[in-house]
Amino acid sequence: MKNLGNFFFIFSLFLGPYLAIKSLYFSHILIAVFLGIMLLKVVKFKKINVLYYKKWYIVLPYFGVFWMIASILWSDSISFSIAYFIYYLIGLSIIFILVHHFSFNEEISFIVKSITVTLIIVIPIAFLEMFTSFRLPLAPSQYTGSDTEPTVFWGNPNNFATVLNLVLPFVLFSKNKFKWLGAIIFFIVIYYTNSRLNLIAFLGIVGLYFLIEDKKKLLYFTLSLCGVTVFMSILSDSFKALLQKVYVNFVEIYDAILEFLKMNNTADFDSMGTRQNLLLHGIEGLIDSNLFGVGAGASPMLHIGWLGETGAMHNFWIEILVEQGAVFFVLFIVWYMYLIIKNYYIFKQNSSDYRNRFAGAISISLTGFIIGALSPSSTIYMLPMWLFLGLAMISIFINEENKGEQ
Repeated sequence: MKNLGNFFFIFSLFLGPYLAIKSLYFSHILIAVFLGIMLLKVVKFKKINVLYYKKWYIVLPYFGVFWMIASILWSDSISFSIAYFIYYLIGLSIIFILVHHFSFNEEISFIVKSITVTLIIVIPIAFLEMFTSFRLPLAPSQYTGSDTEPTVFWGNPNNFATVLNLVLPFVLFSKNKFKWLGAIIFFIVIYYTNSRLNLIAFLGIVGLYFLIEDKKKLLYFTLSLCGVTVFMSILSDSFKALLQKVYVNFVEIYDAILEFLKMNNTADFDSMGTRQNLLLHGIEGLIDSNLFGVGAGASPMLHIGWLGETGAMHNFWIEILVEQGAVFFVLFIVWYMYLIIKNYYIFKQNSSDYRNRFAGAISISLTGFIIGALSPSSTIYMLPMWLFLGLAMISIFINEENKGEQ
């Protein structure tokens, strides 16, 4: 019964708004249940484990609560800031539950198994959406550019692709002999989402995996991939046409990145032009706030003048900088990079140990997310992000505790 409850908690974080009554998600209910159970344990045993809060990387996210409350005082939209603050509290609740309930050696493998079962449910639905007219009835997407873009539980192909890239490193670091088939399936699904930044993130994740796992395997993989590609191109004209389409798409991605970096498209309202304008208006708002930030969740108010309506930043990192200010942004980036680097060093200590491979997967997952988080309109309410941040903290905590016992 306990394992079933734990599984549904992990699974609910991937469901997001799919299983919900208006703004009440299934995950909200389970978060409340788990917090209630943990509170009852505290009352029953009259004991709080303060060991976790001797770790700065566990404590630091909680200081964001006080900063966001303060930022409401100068926010341009009190309602937006309160909503954003609630999102942040829900994210912290996920981390709190993970740290207190799942930070045990035996729970690591259970979490990975739960994510695996979630993938077994999600991927077939994605293929149905890609190659048939099937769509989940409770989560119709209004953001897809074509009928073949899968969204599954997320209602937006960019969000779906970002979540897949968060999970991808766990597929790569598994000992399963079919893991490369899984990686290919991930690539196909992400390709069909038309999420260009997540295609780049996918390639970066695979490259980083080879770089830290075994550089020789990168050469073997590249040669094998080239061989298979040439062979299939000779045998199949349809494969050759597909290859040409993929090539054209990557050229378009390259051109789009250059266009964005040159900032020469701000007059247009295509994808890149809109993102450039969002960035410029965000930075202007930050400067006008004397680098204090415009207030939690208030950045959409900056874009009313030229959009005619509120608009999300479409860049999670700039969103944090613009809304929370320079000081909070620096602290957040230092914390985030610590989670990546520390987990990388845990992996390098013993790359054959299961817990260490878990740390390696977490390190690459959060690294790939740096690019992937540029794709959705915002990720503050992407619950899998909070799951993986919590897992990164658990990984470090378990490693430090095991060292202390030796």
